[in-house]
Amino acid sequence: MIIRVAGTDAADSAALCRVFDGVGGFRAVSPDGAGGGTEALLVVRRIPGSGYPSGIVPDPFVPLLAIADDPSEAILAIQAGAGDVVLASSSPVEMRLRAELLAGPSSGKACTSSVFSRILRAELGRAGREGNEMSLISIQGSWKESAWALSEEIADLIRSTDTSGVVSDGAVVVLLPLTPPERADVVARRLRSHMLKSGRSCVVRLTGGSVGQMTAAEVLKLLADSPETL
Repeated sequence: MIIRVAGTDAADSAALCRVFDGVGGFRAVSPDGAGGGTEALLVVRRIPGSGYPSGIVPDPFVPLLAIADDPSEAILAIQAGAGDVVLASSSPVEMRLRAELLAGPSSGKACTSSVFSRILRAELGRAGREGNEMSLISIQGSWKESAWALSEEIADLIRSTDTSGVVSDGAVVVLLPLTPPERADVVARRLRSHMLKSGRSCVVRLTGGSVGQMTAAEVLKLLADSPETL
């Protein structure tokens, strides 16, 4: 497998390939580079203005990381179906981190807000189709490390089938598919205990059940309005 990278021109594509080469242990190639028929693990694209460059047709089964010059372009990229967006001004380290997360969003590691939202929408759709219950846990508070660092820490304390991510309001949220609230309550209490034992105050909330017909925004609001788990 390879990572396909498309810049604005050949030189830009080559420069971006150097940034993303080795992500997930895979080689990054430009659209006309070697390995033309090889299955892609991830597609990386620079967004010029309001559209995608020609050369790669988006595959719904391959995640797409867009590189935008400004926030307005980033919004257009998400609306057009990108799995995540990183600004061109970001460091290569940040770009590679976002690519690692997008290439393996179900690896049990933390997700960025846009990737988490994508997974949440997919799980809500599955729960709605199959009639399954699911749960979400939020953790908010003040601590020295960033919400991202806490989300990474939480990711190591949950099942590989669960997902930890940071949502737009800065809360760390854990998504537990196929899990009714009464079972998720055990996880919520364990996470709260972990936070308190490490000397960090927090507010933990829990919601879930038969929420498959709700939108991602609706279920996140339901979570934010839920009472604190003690």
